[in-house]
Amino acid sequence: MVEIQDMPPRHPYPLDLVGVKGVRYQVTIRSPEGIIRFPVVYNAYVRLSQDRRAVHLSRNIEAFIEALLEAEKSGKESLESLMEETAVKLLERHDYTDYALAEISLEYYLEIGKSLEPVDVTLSVEAWRDGRRKWSLTIGLTGITACPHAQINISRMLGTPRESTPTHMQRARIEASVSFREKRVYRIEDLALRLMGAFSQPTRTLLKKEDEADLIIRAHRNPKLVEDVARDALKILEETIEPPAEICVRAVSQESIHPYNVFAERCMVVK
Repeated sequence: MVEIQDMPPRHPYPLDLVGVKGVRYQVTIRSPEGIIRFPVVYNAYVRLSQDRRAVHLSRNIEAFIEALLEAEKSGKESLESLMEETAVKLLERHDYTDYALAEISLEYYLEIGKSLEPVDVTLSVEAWRDGRRKWSLTIGLTGITACPHAQINISRMLGTPRESTPTHMQRARIEASVSFREKRVYRIEDLALRLMGAFSQPTRTLLKKEDEADLIIRAHRNPKLVEDVARDALKILEETIEPPAEICVRAVSQESIHPYNVFAERCMVVK
């Protein structure tokens, strides 16, 4: 039987990432709130050298399952530890590579008021054979913005106080990422709740008519452009994250009166 590594490469180029993407699995983690079980989407990649044609994909999945079983037995309390162990096992199972990336995505829910609010979470760990590590956490949130430009113009046209003048509103989204060279654990609840303050107002799944009116009034009293949302999210991260770290914010405004969206991005190093 001919092994994959014995086959001649199709192209004379190394590949930075090869692996599995979109593997669905269930993870069990022992947290301060108790045992939590939730579905995740798992990705795992390794760097492929020029002298190899392909990778053994099953090893990528075996590394994750083995790390998960060990985490359940040892009672490890963080996804960061689980993904670090997975990345290390990827290097062990692919002894020809010098780099591995393990990543999971999941939906986390915050209990706010009478409803559960969704937070998209992606956690990844990069591992190099020389011992270097990089942890990255990305949180995705949805909120609303009230346009200050339109509000000012309408206020002038109608002769009304600015904060009580109508303006167009839109749903906005933040993707905030933090990366570290040493492992740290940040509570998703804490970061998400802080980042919600970057919007004019956060969205809510359940709104009674009084709650809806109150949310709209509050948004009009806190109008923001998508540029403001990105800047405020960066400020929140800079004040929250312990240096050194890399932070990055991407904000998108899903425009209500235009046939396009508006985008703002900034990445920086916190020293």
